[in-house]
Amino acid sequence: MEKVTVIVPAYNAEKDIHRCLDSISRQTYPDLEVLIINDGSTDQTERICQEYCCHCDRLRMINGEHQGVSAARNLGIRHAQGKYLFFMDADDELPPRSIEVLMDHHTKGEWIIGNYKMNIIPGTGQPELHLQYFEEEVHCGERSELPMLCVSRNFNRIWGKLYRKDIIAVNNIQFDESSDYGEDLLFNADYFPYVNTFVILKEAVYIYCCRFGEGLGTRYIKDEWDIQIRFCSYLEDLCRNRLGLGQAQCDQMNRFYFDQACAALG
Repeated sequence: MEKVTVIVPAYNAEKDIHRCLDSISRQTYPDLEVLIINDGSTDQTERICQEYCCHCDRLRMINGEHQGVSAARNLGIRHAQGKYLFFMDADDELPPRSIEVLMDHHTKGEWIIGNYKMNIIPGTGQPELHLQYFEEEVHCGERSELPMLCVSRNFNRIWGKLYRKDIIAVNNIQFDESSDYGEDLLFNADYFPYVNTFVILKEAVYIYCCRFGEGLGTRYIKDEWDIQIRFCSYLEDLCRNRLGLGQAQCDQMNRFYFDQACAALG
């Protein structure tokens, strides 16, 4: 049984942290370590998390100054004792068998990617399952499928996935603390060259929760065009120089991310 560390950055998350920690507490996987990184919260987040830690041995809180989500995740990585890492946001939830389902496939590849459902809060409808780009229940992929990972939104998020800590530690892979936009994409781009085989599941292991009028989709991003062009250049270098993908895959990536950059300005 391999230990898994769940890393949860939390900043002023008092509205949602109950749902998040309740869902983590219900996880069926036995060898689980949960690190709540309190990123200098000024509301009741610290008090709430401390209460949960007192009642659940698997939960541990680490307090830090407010430096942003990337710094909080990096702090979690440094303290993690698990062989595998799982990142989660403080306003999201997990189905009870999430970690167990992912670990059922941990020997098949260096990156295990779970599916997710989207839940609108407040809302009365059922969470909607994300559509994958393959038909089978479990798909084993290769590097050449990187464009499909991006188009199907499996590459630009870090949550709902298992990462091997030894790959992260040996290669000094970190979140970019100078940016609070697109840091997931850049982290995955640095991790992907060390992945020979990845596994994607059709089963949802994550519930992504969003509130109307909140989140990145409604936030003004300064110099967004320049940021999107940076992403394009970073991924072009990944495809051509670090992965050695063919021209067809590079062209797919260029078209997709250029379209993303244009859409971001719309």
